Amino acid sequence: MDERLVRHDVTATQRALASVPSETERPLPRWREAVGAAVLLSVIDTVRAQESAASA
Repeated sequence: MDERLVRHDVTATQRALASVPSETERPLPRWREAVGAAVLLSVIDTVRAQESAASA
């Protein structure tokens, strides 16, 4: 059986990339996101303090 490569023409559509908003254009985080981040950072600090105390 004779195998031949068949080339298919594929048309690619180019789209303009979305620009990344600047810091002033970004929406402010919602309060629960800000509170969640603060809680997470507090937990991380507590764990690091416990690890430091345990290793000392």
